[in-house]
Amino acid sequence: MLRRPDGTKEVKLPPAPFVAGIASTSEVLGIIIAGLIAGWLTGKLMRGRGYGIIADILLGLVGAVIGQAIFARLGVLVYGRIGFIAMGVVGAVILVAIIHLIRGPDYRTT
Repeated sequence: MLRRPDGTKEVKLPPAPFVAGIASTSEVLGIIIAGLIAGWLTGKLMRGRGYGIIADILLGLVGAVIGQAIFARLGVLVYGRIGFIAMGVVGAVILVAIIHLIRGPDYRTT
């Protein structure tokens, strides 16, 4: 709880939405883990298995950028790691769908 500048009433501030900017080392690690989870979830949704650890991280992070652009355009605010993961999954699913439209689905089992 914080007091207003005039000191009369207390105001509870809402949590801050995810905003891209400079991140500390622990935040970067959290973003990489969230990207890995988002990429893995996208692999499960779109392919039935992951794409590999590096591809999952990259897919999740690029998906988060795409998802952030879409969410910002729609006026959707994202809070916390779960929101970041959801945003990454939405963006990554769209990214994989576009890649499948261009290249066709990859049905290799190796």
